[in-house]
Amino acid sequence: MPLELDPAIQRARPFLEALPIPISIVDRKGIVRFVNRVFLEFAQCTRKEITYEDRVDHYVSEFFDEPREFWESAFRQVLAERPPKGGVSSKS
Repeated sequence: MPLELDPAIQRARPFLEALPIPISIVDRKGIVRFVNRVFLEFAQCTRKEITYEDRVDHYVSEFFDEPREFWESAFRQVLAERPPKGGVSSKS
């Protein structure tokens, strides 16, 4: 895989690849930065053949029918509601 991973993702990669659930890591700008093997298998069940390079470094909205504005709004909401680093959110 020629795409360079963030050092934290690189360290976590063996764990992320071993998980039996689809994992997709998306950055604050909505760019997919990592997907695991199970994610690719899942995605291939819903679309044509998909590779790691087809997903990573692309805006997440490219893979859904909703307009980009929908996803940008969703990401802004998630970021606004996220707990502080090292803390736990008091929201339920």
